[in-house]
Amino acid sequence: MNNVSASDSGNVSLTALDNLTYSKLIEEAVLRNATIAGSGWQNPLNDIPQLLPFLNIFMLLYLGFLVKKKSWITKQSGETLRNVVFKYMMTVFMFRTIWRVKFDTSLYVVTCFGAAFYMGMGVLSAVLCRLIEWRKREQGWLAVIMQGRMMGLLYPLLADAPHFGDQALACALMWDLGGNMWMCSGLLLGIAEYQESLALRRKEHLNHEPCKLEEGREKSEQKNDTSPTNAETEAIRSQSSMSRALAAVVAQPMFHAAVLGILLNNMAVTLPPSLDVAMYVFGAPLKPGMYFILGFYAEFDLEPRDRARLLLALTARTLVTAVFAVGAMFLPLKLVFRQTIAIALLSPMTSQSVQVVAEIGWGDRLLRLTVACLLASVLVSSVVQHSLVGFLTDVGQVMV
Repeated sequence: MNNVSASDSGNVSLTALDNLTYSKLIEEAVLRNATIAGSGWQNPLNDIPQLLPFLNIFMLLYLGFLVKKKSWITKQSGETLRNVVFKYMMTVFMFRTIWRVKFDTSLYVVTCFGAAFYMGMGVLSAVLCRLIEWRKREQGWLAVIMQGRMMGLLYPLLADAPHFGDQALACALMWDLGGNMWMCSGLLLGIAEYQESLALRRKEHLNHEPCKLEEGREKSEQKNDTSPTNAETEAIRSQSSMSRALAAVVAQPMFHAAVLGILLNNMAVTLPPSLDVAMYVFGAPLKPGMYFILGFYAEFDLEPRDRARLLLALTARTLVTAVFAVGAMFLPLKLVFRQTIAIALLSPMTSQSVQVVAEIGWGDRLLRLTVACLLASVLVSSVVQHSLVGFLTDVGQVMV
């Protein structure tokens, strides 16, 4: 039976920890992550197999960017497509994956470490956000940027490195299950709702004067403000920030799908073949649709102030990641597991951050910044992860 690994609430690759041969494992991982259909596909770039997925991703990003630039579809149609991809396709895809996955019970300790690490990263991120004198909305945006990881590109990379192999794939899956999956399936929105509640309590949506780090700013963002009406604001202010955040998490369809999928999996309920096929067909366009949406919202003509925001956000995320990646090397686990966890922590931002910023209503500016951060994060993280895996493999420092 094929085993499936879930990551980034939709970035998924087959791991085949039981009966697939190594060559079949590589083929399945590349096919799924490169968004290429067809069981008879042959890779024409045998010397550089890792390049092909990025070429496909680039083409989809460019297609989305071109569609927006040429105004072939309206902004409203783009928002509708975004909701279909991130709300419905991703939920169904994740639910099917979690239901079918085979967890390695011997690695539950990795899951526990994953939960502890993500709680620690949340605390450190909150501290950094408070140290930066931005508005509560922008502090919330920064917290979203620093949380969650896209691990879908990591699985084929580990599969293609013989010294890591199946045990590293199993470790990455259980690590993902411990904290990252929950962060991406609901906790990110909870964090955003919490910060938005604080912003409304401070009436930031009515005050567009620059704060200390924004002196000299001339443009008002009021035209892009998506705050609730006065009546809605008063109703929201009557709730505690924490209760609003918890309500947002519990109301997320992806959170329900994750919980139900784990229950069905642990109860050994068989997935009906007809339902399996139906969910597979519905979720199949997820990854190309996701990259198309990112291209659609991409904006490269950023103001100097926004470029400074982007650089500071990525620096803060890198700092949090570096602290815990170093900490992972001291865990009481096998060396290959410690190295796998450290490399997993270096994964790029989760694409779910785009949906969170759009759904919470933080405006076009922060949405564009989120997409820019995501694209930069994917580029930098991919280079770093490939370099580390290649280095560890070449010098023989990975112990199988």
